[in-house]
Amino acid sequence: MKRLFVDTSAWIAIYDESDSLHEIALEWKESLLSEKAIFVLSNHMFDETATFLNVKVSNKLAVAFGDMVEESIFVEMVHCSPEFEREAWTLLKRYKDKPLSFTDCTSFVLMKEMQLKRVFTFDDDFEKVGMGFEIIPPVSLWKKKGRR
Repeated sequence: MKRLFVDTSAWIAIYDESDSLHEIALEWKESLLSEKAIFVLSNHMFDETATFLNVKVSNKLAVAFGDMVEESIFVEMVHCSPEFEREAWTLLKRYKDKPLSFTDCTSFVLMKEMQLKRVFTFDDDFEKVGMGFEIIPPVSLWKKKGRR
């Protein structure tokens, strides 16, 4: 089974029907699951996604997301260690010319440490850092649709 990292932007697009990328996200999710992919997320991604869904969409969807993470055999949640977080802080300082979130930096570190090259995302920051990540779906398929 192939593992790939799943970013907050993909989780939100999957769960929020009003998201402009909802249909694309569902298509790619199904395609990846048909390959028996394992979706990896960090505790930071979980926090960011659950908070967004709870505050901006509904508690019901936030709970559905959390229950799915807890119960799915196709999802693996990894907790960022203090070492990962220190390295993420170093990255944040290094990329001073790019407006990255600390959470994104933890994702970059986690992916590097776990040797994950593929990322299911609708966030072009994974492209901007030049770390060789393969963005799924390709940026050209969704960039023109925009975000909230």
